[in-house]
This record gives sequence, structure tokens and C-alpha cells, in this order.
Amino acid sequence: MAIVLKGIQDAKTLDGQGVRDAMAALKDFKVPSGSITFDESRNPIKGAVIMTYVNGEKKYVTTVNPK
Repeated sequence: MAIVLKGIQDAKTLDGQGVRDAMAALKDFKVPSGSITFDESRNPIKGAVIMTYVNGEKKYVTTVNPK
């Protein structure tokens, strides 16, 4: 939702094209789970945290970031 809201706030026009273009123009957008950018096809690029459960407790394994 944060990406859509930022797109609406930054859009030059509030039609679908204007909001889409504003969202596509986001660079290094910060969200609670990390940063998001978009490639030339408007696909989001974002890292992921890998967690596991051991005896019912969450355990951090690693963070994987796109290149």
C-alpha cells in the first residue's frame, strides 16, 4: 500500500497512467521490510529475509538481496 500511496502523492495526474508512472519512477523506496526499486519492466526488486522455526521459535537464517 505504501508504494501505491506514494505513487498517488507523486503523480502528475491521478489517472492510472499518472499513478503508474509515479510508482515506476520510485528509486530506493524505503519500507519497514527494506528498500524497493523497480526494473525497466516495472517489476519490483526487493530483498527477502529467510527465517526458520526450530522447536516453535523463529530463527533468522539469512538475508537475500537481488544483484
